[in-house]
Amino acid sequence: MITQQLVARTPVLEQDFTGELHEEYLIQKALFQAQPLVVKRKLELQARLVAKAIDERSSPVHFELPEQVACEVDGGSGKTLLTVPPDMREQKVGGLMEVLRVSDLDQRLSELEASADRAVSTCAGLMRYAIASYMVHVMLPDGRKAKELAYEGYVKRFFLPQWVAFDDQDNLLVNSIAEAKAGIAALQHCVAVLRTADSLTPYIVSDKEYRRKLNGVIGQLINQGRALARYETGEIVRIIWRRAAINNLNRGVSLSLPYFDDQTLETKTYDFEVIPAGRINFEPVYLVWAARYEQNRLVHDMRITPSTRKHLLAELRMLEKAFDKSTES
Repeated sequence: MITQQLVARTPVLEQDFTGELHEEYLIQKALFQAQPLVVKRKLELQARLVAKAIDERSSPVHFELPEQVACEVDGGSGKTLLTVPPDMREQKVGGLMEVLRVSDLDQRLSELEASADRAVSTCAGLMRYAIASYMVHVMLPDGRKAKELAYEGYVKRFFLPQWVAFDDQDNLLVNSIAEAKAGIAALQHCVAVLRTADSLTPYIVSDKEYRRKLNGVIGQLINQGRALARYETGEIVRIIWRRAAINNLNRGVSLSLPYFDDQTLETKTYDFEVIPAGRINFEPVYLVWAARYEQNRLVHDMRITPSTRKHLLAELRMLEKAFDKSTES
């Protein structure tokens, strides 16, 4: 399965799609659609095999170029059917003892695209388009069909309702935290697939389905990732009170507070010390002081995005409120 560090860039719907990438996308899409049906089916089949190998990081990956391909020749407006040299049809990327890397596939396709043989270079460009298109349009859940299912209320608002684990009050909607984390992992995988398609075929960002799925999945992933972090923060509060009741926190307390980083699109922990190791008896006020101190520190921490900082500050305020006896009536 595709795994990688996910970096949330500017939402693609806010970008301008009138430049060179957009034109390249339109050219490759039109060229693909102009192919004879048998050529298109061949490219689609090979794209499916390659995309599956990329997703599973299965090496080596073998794929075949079609026997013929419709090409533009000498700047003419029509297409000419050219034969792909037999010795160039079978391709292999990666080795038996390796992990398949997208960069290796990209390099091989670039080499083929630079071929002096017009049929080979055209096929390579079409393979690149077909692989990215398959990853965007076929590998991932549609989203639209999911919304048509029998989901109601809050859950129905999301792009992929089947992977909504928390409601707007951070109540668990599924059977376990493990199931909630599996849903979040599924969303992260969707983003990884889209980003891989983007890295292999940069102009795919001009595809409307790419933009629709990326924005829909990222929005849901951030929402549910933050809800999971808040839920787990609530669990931390309950564990602290339970251990405090049996005097099990009198030798020092350090916390790893979970939060969802909307830059890397993954759960991280914010670590800080409440009581140094020793024989200091735990008092709730120590945690209040620590939470306030960390809030002041975090305000000036420029290493995370403003939205992630706001999310983490809210969790620290949750801790402060949970242990601040001065607010009790």
